[in-house]
Amino acid sequence: MTETQPPRLRRSARVILLSPSGMALLIRFRVSRASGDFVFWATPGGGVEVGETDLAAAQRETSEELHLNVPLVGPVYTSISEFEHAGEIVTNTDVFFIGRCKEDMPRLDPTEPEERAAMTRFSWLTPEEIETSAEAVFPEGLAAIIRGLVAAYD
Repeated sequence: MTETQPPRLRRSARVILLSPSGMALLIRFRVSRASGDFVFWATPGGGVEVGETDLAAAQRETSEELHLNVPLVGPVYTSISEFEHAGEIVTNTDVFFIGRCKEDMPRLDPTEPEERAAMTRFSWLTPEEIETSAEAVFPEGLAAIIRGLVAAYD
């Protein structure tokens, strides 16, 4: 990226997927960057395609990544961040929805080759485990967001 190129704008739809006990499903990613591999945890989701609503994108991504078709509510939260992806700077707007399922329902088996390479595993985490993770978790403040959603949507 040169100094004159503005960041690429991207919109994504993400799902805060909660278990009956209030744990959240997060996916562990490993992506290559100029500075080396970057490892982080994030909620399921991905880019909103042209002509697609945020909700439709969240449903599609949940199906593609986890082979789930669960009711989603929202949007319940929005986050804007800037990061490096595939050698360029991206300004990303994440729109979050909430869904629920039993812990044994998801199956991490993404359909896209790029996602297969980046998504290493998933785990159900409590808000406390998210707060104390040694690895980065996105969005920032996710544990507090989950606590608020559990209280609001129980």
